[in-house]
Amino acid sequence: MKENSDSHTQLYSFISDGQTFAVKANDVKEVRSHHELSTITPVFHAPDIVRGYINVRGEINLVLDFRKMIGNEAPRPASEDLIFFKESTGPAFGILVDRAGEIFSSKNSDLEAWTSAHDISSVSGSVKSRYTVSICKTEKGLISVLDPSRFMSL
Repeated sequence: MKENSDSHTQLYSFISDGQTFAVKANDVKEVRSHHELSTITPVFHAPDIVRGYINVRGEINLVLDFRKMIGNEAPRPASEDLIFFKESTGPAFGILVDRAGEIFSSKNSDLEAWTSAHDISSVSGSVKSRYTVSICKTEKGLISVLDPSRFMSL
């Protein structure tokens, strides 16, 4: 994300396990709030992070469980939101999150590139080292900016 520090990047935030995460807004294809989870067809013998498939206007999309991706086994919220990504991030897929957020603009000077050297977690393969590309400094704190193309590396 090395760009002119005076320019801005549009980000889309979401909440999972009480933490705020973000992706580049231009990677987001569609958001479905309070989605009916019964429309997701399970995939037998798939890894735990795969919730199943869903038909979105005639296109089959894989649905990943973001809570499981980050290692959260806590009880699920009553309703969840689905965020679908553009095909440029890989095959058609979406992630199930606790709550979709909003689009916000961040100065590029407020984005710091993430390297595995930043990860002080003792758990190898943590969400930060696996999915994070930068950290965004905001008034509310730090937000991990994730790369959706890395989500499919099950």
